[in-house]
Amino acid sequence: MLTQKTIKQINSLNQKKFRQQAGLFIVEGVKGVGEAMNSSARVELVVIEDSKRQQKDFIELARLADQKKINLEYCAPSAIKKIKSTETFPGILAVIKQPEVYVEDLFETNNIICLDKISDPGNLGTIIRTADWFGLKNIILSENCVELYNPKVVRATMGSIFHVNIFQSNNLADDLLVFKKEKNYFLSGLVLDGVNLEKMSNGNKTIYILGSESHGIRPEIERILDKKYTILGKGRAESLNVAITAGILLNKITAC
Repeated sequence: MLTQKTIKQINSLNQKKFRQQAGLFIVEGVKGVGEAMNSSARVELVVIEDSKRQQKDFIELARLADQKKINLEYCAPSAIKKIKSTETFPGILAVIKQPEVYVEDLFETNNIICLDKISDPGNLGTIIRTADWFGLKNIILSENCVELYNPKVVRATMGSIFHVNIFQSNNLADDLLVFKKEKNYFLSGLVLDGVNLEKMSNGNKTIYILGSESHGIRPEIERILDKKYTILGKGRAESLNVAITAGILLNKITAC
C-alpha cells in the first residue's frame, strides 16, 4: 500500500510548481497509463485502486509493470481522495518523468507544428492528439503556452503525449529565426487575412504556426513568416477554434 510520503508526493504533482521542481507529471486512466508503459516514457510508479486489482485491464497493466520492472503500488479507498486529480478516479495512475526535448532534436525533421500562446488546456491536448493521428511527430510550444503537463492537457491527449516530440521554447521568436536562417526552414502561419489554404503546397522543412484562441499569432512572430494562409469560411462565425484549425491544417499537410 502507498506510504504517506508517496501519497504526499503524488498529491503535490497536481500543482504546476511541484511538477516543475520534481520533473514529473501524472497520467490517469487505463489507456493513458498503458500508452505510457508501452512507449519510451520513463514510468516511475504505477498506482492501482485496490478494488480494481482483479479486473482484466488492471491485471494486464500490473503484469506489464512487473515485466518492465516498474514500481507498482495498490491504493486503499481512503487514500484515493488524496491523490486523484479528477472527480471520479479511473482506478489507475502513473507518475512519469518529464522527457528532455531540445531544439536540436527537431533539426532536420520535415514538418513541424508550432503553437504560439495556446492558453486552453483542452485545445492543446486535442492538437497533440490530432498531430499524432496524422503522423506528425514534432511540435514546438511557445514560452507562453499553457503548461504541457497540466492534468487537463495530459487527459486531452488520450495518451498521444507519449508518441510525439514536444519542444518547449523559452523564446519562440529567437528559436524560429534559428530554424529559418541557420537550418533553412520555411515558416508558414495561419492568419485571418492570408492566402486560401487550399493553395498551399507542402514543402520540405516547413514549420506551420498556429496562434492563440483569442489573438492569433503574435506580431513579432507574424513578422518573420514566409507565407500566410487562411481557412476560408462560408458562414457567419467570427473564427475557428484553434484545435479545429489544427485538424484542417494537418489534413491538408498530409494530403499534399
